[in-house]
Amino acid sequence: MSFDHGIRYELDGHAARVTIDRPHVLNAVDRAAHVELQRVWADIEASSDVRVVVLTGAGDRSFSVGADVSAAGVDKTGMEYWADLDPDGFGGLSLRESLDVPVIARVNGYALGGGMRWCSAATSSWPPRRRGSGSPSRGSGGSRWTAAW
Repeated sequence: MSFDHGIRYELDGHAARVTIDRPHVLNAVDRAAHVELQRVWADIEASSDVRVVVLTGAGDRSFSVGADVSAAGVDKTGMEYWADLDPDGFGGLSLRESLDVPVIARVNGYALGGGMRWCSAATSSWPPRRRGSGSPSRGSGGSRWTAAW
């Protein structure tokens, strides 16, 4: 499935691949890409088929350099941008507690700012609880992140 604004979502069996496809800006995430990522994570949460997610950036120069604060209409410094995050964090994922499948970061090139945050976040709820297992999974601790170098 392809989303607009440089975000691709593919499902192969039970493995989802989310690609930030904005190599012209080193896969920096602008507001439109952030909204698309929110939609992708919601689709993954709603799917009983997805058991693992691989998050990557297009090209070989950068996984992601974080927020695209140079995008049109952004009049914030990096610190102001981070202070104004939505409840799910950068890209709708860095603080998300409702995703109950592991997310693996396939790092290619630079990983700065929010890109590095995606690589280094962790949780106290590991392993993720399986849907339908009788134990709560939504909002109970978040997702485990693993960096694949």
